[in-house]
Amino acid sequence: MLTVLLYVVVMVVVGAVLFATASAVFGRGEVLAPIPPGTTATVLPATDVTGVDVRDLRFQQVARGYKTSEVDWALDRLAREIDGLRARVAEYENAAEYENAGESGTDDGSVDADAETEAIATDAVAARAEAARAEKAGSEPGGGESVSDNLVRCPWAIDTPGSTLYREYHDTEWGRELHGRDALFERLCLEAFQSGLSWLTILRKREAFRQAFAGFDVDVVAGFGGADVDRLLGDAGIVRNRRKIDAVIANARAVLDLSGTDLDTLLWSFAPPRRTARFATIAQVPAVTDESTAMARELKRRGFRFVGPTTAYALMQATGMVDDHLADCWVQVDA
Repeated sequence: MLTVLLYVVVMVVVGAVLFATASAVFGRGEVLAPIPPGTTATVLPATDVTGVDVRDLRFQQVARGYKTSEVDWALDRLAREIDGLRARVAEYENAAEYENAGESGTDDGSVDADAETEAIATDAVAARAEAARAEKAGSEPGGGESVSDNLVRCPWAIDTPGSTLYREYHDTEWGRELHGRDALFERLCLEAFQSGLSWLTILRKREAFRQAFAGFDVDVVAGFGGADVDRLLGDAGIVRNRRKIDAVIANARAVLDLSGTDLDTLLWSFAPPRRTARFATIAQVPAVTDESTAMARELKRRGFRFVGPTTAYALMQATGMVDDHLADCWVQVDA
């Protein structure tokens, strides 16, 4: 009996201490409220793809004094980022694609998945930082309201308030035939830099890229050395990813090493016959085709880097090898 009474007393004391501690910790926070309906965070499982226990994370942050509304907002952003990462993971899980060509490869022809993942993760961090700055500012430099001319465009051509950069690219460049060694080399390099980022990020930096890479003059870039790489890594105007910078220089040298063909002829040799009709929805537009896979495989064989089937197809879209403007898009390109 004495043992039981002693146990009860100890438990009461321990309970009181825990209650006092919990009160002190939770005193700065609010009552844990449910996540508002419709919030993306509601779709998160108990443990997400990063291995973080989301429910415990929410509990901890509220306990530390953050308002539940702030925590739910942060979790919503986390959910959106995870959605984006899952999309990238799904792309990389297409094993056949990377066995045949690969976004990057080792000397023995195998896929250097760790290197590509590292490059994408590095650029994704930069993209999130840029997005956060843009969100905080509310618009691009100059600000202003969204500009609309009531023309129907492909759904991806959406600008931030006050900007027409994406719209102008869509209307005047994307899907129009492009020829010429240096012009195609520029697009090839920019598509590689875009891996893991939004194309809008690259467009905003395009002039800085041109200045940094001597206008993408193949002869000049092929001669870049260690000092140039250091200069590029210190250039805040471009995407400072060492592997991609090295790839641009290596690709310039690969262009000069082409035998029996030139870059223009080589790339356009993979252009498929023109479709008889445009796609009706963005969901019908492919990310990879047999032609882009063949292009990536041939470029890799010839020493090019960071040009897998997905990047190759993006290049084909951008340079008019295919017309992926949707059926209701106002832009008409020459057949």
